[in-house]
Amino acid sequence: EPEFGSLWEHGARYANDVAAMPSLHAAYALLITLFLWRVVSRPWRIVLVAYPLAMAFALVYTAEHYVSDVLVGWLYALGVFVAVDRLYRRGAAS
Repeated sequence: EPEFGSLWEHGARYANDVAAMPSLHAAYALLITLFLWRVVSRPWRIVLVAYPLAMAFALVYTAEHYVSDVLVGWLYALGVFVAVDRLYRRGAAS
């Protein structure tokens, strides 16, 4: 069983040098879905939901990102979308 000292000295071999936190690929895919959700008909919403899910699968399957990178990217996108939407609605109401 590895000890902390060993992990500290040799832990870089367990890192993925190309996996950015958060995954902006995942974030942008979800932002597109959120932006278009209100303006597309119901059949197209299936495609909209499939897009960020397919992107997440591809990112994790090809080892470009960890699942946590994708989830944090989605949270980032959702937070930004909600914040901008509220600011826009506040400005439109004035």
